[in-house]
Amino acid sequence: MSKERCSLHKGKGAGSAKHNQHLHVKNENRDVAVFAFDRLDDDELREYNITKDPNNKDGIYAVPFTEDMLNDNIDYLTPFELNFYENQYRRSLDIQNAKHKADRHPGRVKTMQQFYLTKRYAPVEEMLQWGNISTDNLPDKDTYNEIVETYVLWLKEWSDDNGGHLHILDWSNHFDEATPHTQLRYIWDWTDENGVTWCEQEKAMEMAGLELPHPEEPKGQHNNRNMTFTAMCRTKWQDIVESFGFEVERETLPPKPHVSTYAYIRRQMQEQKAREEALNEREKNISLKEQDLDDREGYVEFREAELVTAENSLEERIKEQDLQEQQFESYKKVEEQRLNAIKKKGQKVIHTAEQKGSRIQNNNNLGFDPNLYQ
Repeated sequence: MSKERCSLHKGKGAGSAKHNQHLHVKNENRDVAVFAFDRLDDDELREYNITKDPNNKDGIYAVPFTEDMLNDNIDYLTPFELNFYENQYRRSLDIQNAKHKADRHPGRVKTMQQFYLTKRYAPVEEMLQWGNISTDNLPDKDTYNEIVETYVLWLKEWSDDNGGHLHILDWSNHFDEATPHTQLRYIWDWTDENGVTWCEQEKAMEMAGLELPHPEEPKGQHNNRNMTFTAMCRTKWQDIVESFGFEVERETLPPKPHVSTYAYIRRQMQEQKAREEALNEREKNISLKEQDLDDREGYVEFREAELVTAENSLEERIKEQDLQEQQFESYKKVEEQRLNAIKKKGQKVIHTAEQKGSRIQNNNNLGFDPNLYQ
């Protein structure tokens, strides 16, 4: 069994973090399984058509989707997550809005949905995957669901053991592409001395006990607690996958050099131009080959026409030869008849001459002088 890489990536924001625009089931062709933890009351369970499983000691339930929801492309999980935001962050948002109004900045006042969609406060989306398109030993659906559930339960347990600052909202396992992969969504927060819960990732991570990768250096883009947390999660994800009997390639790939947005766009444009030029060259070569093929086909058709003409000419010549042979046979027959007639005539003349010569000989023998009678 070959080793394969375990992928774990995180994103945050209204656009980049939402895989498929947060529509975990975007149409009826998607093959997904969506799960969440039990934190709804009875009225909310009825609203979302969810039935609790009393035998599920881990408090996980599957989020159902009806055919109407699938066909109508309803973004089902946004109100589901907004319900959590409303219960968790209403007080802190009201305090923020009141401060903005007092400071005469009404444009900064946000509704809960605007707050939820703001990059700073949006849920983190973590992408999990094992293997790639060439992997020939992928887990089946049940096994993959179990692998992911093991990881999610570990993450929840880690959060509970470190202050409960990370809240898992939901996760969806996708089976409609080359390899199964998961979108896991969670949010960080912390509670102050007044009992107000604030949606602040960096502060929550610090209170959870996460250290900087390089504590002796200043905190920044390349030295932050999220890097420590991501490395910890990636290692655990690899450990869990291996515990299910799959071999994992742990050797990291060499880092890619950082490029600016302008340089990245410029490189993309250059690559696109190169692809277009290569495509144009291929089209040109194909066109030349097609033209060559047309020329060859034209030449073949010309040769075929020549061959037909030659065959027709040969047939005419054969007919002429047959006619000449017939004429020759007729001439030969006539000449044979003439020759036979001449032969017979000659034989007759010879016979007559012989008879005449015989008479003359007889007369000579008798002493007859024919001159006496002249």
